Amino acid sequence: MDERVMIDLDAYEIRANALGFEALSSLHSELSQLQNSKVGIDCKRLGWIDAQLGASLLTIVNLARGQETKFYSTT
Repeated sequence: MDERVMIDLDAYEIRANALGFEALSSLHSELSQLQNSKVGIDCKRLGWIDAQLGASLLTIVNLARGQETKFYSTT
């Protein structure tokens, strides 16, 4: 559990389009590979997320928490 991993969201915006869904899918795939880790999600590039996709982002984070993944903040 001592491993700290920073995942770069690598998106400037998450909208209800193919690029937005790809960003969320990519995040889910990366988090699915990590168990018993301390994870941070780097959102410094993110300037916009469509409101309806906020629930999807939270669902992805909560699924990772179910795999004993802990999240940390750098701020």
